[in-house]
Order: sequence, then structure tokens, then C-alpha cells
Amino acid sequence: MRWMLVLVIALGMVACAESGEDETRTTNDSRSSSTVNGGATETRSAEQTEIAELRSGAAATQPTISAAVTATRGATATATIPPATATATVPKATSTPKATATPEGAADVQVGKYRVFQPQYGERLSVVGEVNNVGTAIAMDVQVAIAMYDAAGTIVGSGEASWVLPMIPAGGKSPYEASIEVPDTAAVAETRIQVQFETYDSTAFIADYYTINLEIGQVAWNPDQIVGEVVNPTDAAIKSVYVLVIGYDAAGEVFGVKSIGIDLDEIGPGGNAPFSSSYLGYGDDVPATVEAYAWGVNP
Repeated sequence: MRWMLVLVIALGMVACAESGEDETRTTNDSRSSSTVNGGATETRSAEQTEIAELRSGAAATQPTISAAVTATRGATATATIPPATATATVPKATSTPKATATPEGAADVQVGKYRVFQPQYGERLSVVGEVNNVGTAIAMDVQVAIAMYDAAGTIVGSGEASWVLPMIPAGGKSPYEASIEVPDTAAVAETRIQVQFETYDSTAFIADYYTINLEIGQVAWNPDQIVGEVVNPTDAAIKSVYVLVIGYDAAGEVFGVKSIGIDLDEIGPGGNAPFSSSYLGYGDDVPATVEAYAWGVNP
């Protein structure tokens, strides 16, 4: 009877064995960072072998079950935004880069400068800013998530940036913009921004579908219009081209961000196309400096 009891316990142990998986997507946020590397290997004991011998009459070799879970997270400094009002314009200083070095061949996208304000029209809060790839490889599938909290730490609104470059080169940046609906804009006491991304993988769908191999010929941000030109230096046509324009004030803080489609369906090899936007939503002020980035779809 004793050997039957041992057999029941051993079978229960086999049923509880778990396998693991690797998670390689990276999240950087404004609050905390942690790196968790866990591994476990479970090997059948001599007692299990003895039980197997009793059942089969011969020595049985049990397989080795391994489990491994890897998660990587990064962080930037916490950003606290004062309550916004109908006329408030709240800049934010540049976030502090991570002190640790980035491994060779890895992307590392960090939250950069941003601004939270309430547009002239509407009940939502706008968030405009930049994310910076301080790594040594292209970042792809970049996502920016924004959450807003009141003074008690209760979340009152959230959203995802609607325009971010699909790929950011090493040492490059991408503008972004988001519109967040909150019940009471004046109650917002803190804004937290997280960025999630993957290191470039040439076999991924996104790597073949999108392209950032475009250049900005010229761009100007006027009081009531942004106008410019995109150049295609490649030997292939590029379709569905969009331009992300970001302006900075005299102090180098983010003034505004605008996404604009070009005036043509595609840009041919070596060709160019104009772009413009007549509604800006920033009043009569204009930024001191302007940068623009373009992306499109491969044919």
C-alpha cells in the first residue's frame, strides 16, 4: 500500500509541471524599473524512478522539464504636471536618460520632452511630445500610453498617442500627440507616460511594410498653416506618406505637434511631394524651431 501512495503523489507532481516562455517586448515608463530574470529546472527524483520501475518492471528515464521567464522593463524620471486650466500651457523639462549603458544592438526608447494643455476648443487635454531612441538599434512598433491622475492618485483619464513613427532609428526621435478625455480638466495633478517598443527585426511584418527612408526638403510653421515638402531618395515608389511635425519654443520646450498627409497618393523614385495643414489649434503663436519626420508604406 505504501508504494501506491507514493505513486499518487508522484503523478500529482507531474501534473503540476509548468513550462515557460520569453517575453522580449520592452516597456519604459516614468515611475519604476525592474529586471526580472527567472529560471527553474525540475528533475525527477530517485523515488519517481523507483515508482516507474515498479509499474513497468524496468528502469525508466524521465525527461527534464525546464521553465524560464524573462521580462525587461526600463524607466525614466517621474513627471508631475500641475493642474491644467482652460488657458494653461504646462511645459516639462527633458527627462533624464538611463545611467546604465544599452547593450550593443538593442533599441532603448525613452520619454523625452512633452507638454500638456487644453486646446482653445474642446473639453479634452492634449499631450504633445517626443520619444527618443538612445539605443544602438532601430526601435519598431513603438507605442506611447498616457495616464492622468488627480491629487489623490486616482486615475481620471488615459489614452494612446495616435501618431508615432513606426520605426525610430538609433539616436533618432519621434513626435507624438494624444487627446485625453477627463471629467474635470482642472483636477488633473499628475501625468504619467509609458513607451513600449521592440528592437528591429528584419523578419517582422512591420519591417517590410513601413519605411522611414524619406527626407524633409523644407518645412515652415506659420500662424495659420504648416507647409513643406517630402523627398523620396530611394529607387522605389512610396505610398500613403505622412509627416510628423514638431515645434519648439525659444527655451527648447515642446510647442506643438501636427500630423499631416501629403497631397499625392504616392511619391515616385527620386520624387517629391508637398504637404500642408491649415488648422493648427495653437492660436497665433508660432514655434521658434521646427523639425519634421516622414514615413510611408512600401509598394
